[in-house]
Amino acid sequence: MRQFSVIIAVAALVAALPLSASGQAYSWTDEDGNVHYGDSIPPEYRDQEQRTLRDGLEIERTDRALTEEEREELRHQEELAAEADRVAQLQAERDRRLLSLYASVGEIERVRDDRVDGLRSQVRLTASNLESLEDDLESVESRLDNYEGRDEDPPEYLEERYENLANQIVDRQQQLMDLEEQLQQVRDRFENDIERFTELQAEGR
Repeated sequence: MRQFSVIIAVAALVAALPLSASGQAYSWTDEDGNVHYGDSIPPEYRDQEQRTLRDGLEIERTDRALTEEEREELRHQEELAAEADRVAQLQAERDRRLLSLYASVGEIERVRDDRVDGLRSQVRLTASNLESLEDDLESVESRLDNYEGRDEDPPEYLEERYENLANQIVDRQQQLMDLEEQLQQVRDRFENDIERFTELQAEGR
């Protein structure tokens, strides 16, 4: 009953106001949160919340203008929402691909084992090549030491051979590290695939 009385009082107040040329009245909220009524909105309140009234009824509402901090926060929230949507779309695409590639967990494990075995073979081959290069380097280093022991300058080709072997060893060491990293990445990726595939199967997809 009290709420109805307030509505009637507001309508009566608006009806008592002088109307604008369009027969409308306006209300606005000041910086302290107080609501005002009139036939026009003062310029200093154009950015505040305002309503257009006709016969005491609201026909249009305009929210107050956002502050710079609020606009920045709104942009941030929109960016977060867009990123969340992008991630969800990527996950949905990965799920479709996973279900189209494999029929069972066992099949995923077989593909994983094939990939792991292939990388292990590369690791063994690279490690063997590295060991051979290190042996060659040791041999060249021994020959260089002999020249140094005789206080003679070693031939230029021997020094070039030593430098070339040293560079190859550095390259093979890096290749070995890269292969070990790839091996771990493959294990992790297939572990995640198995976990996700199991979840999708439990969901009945």
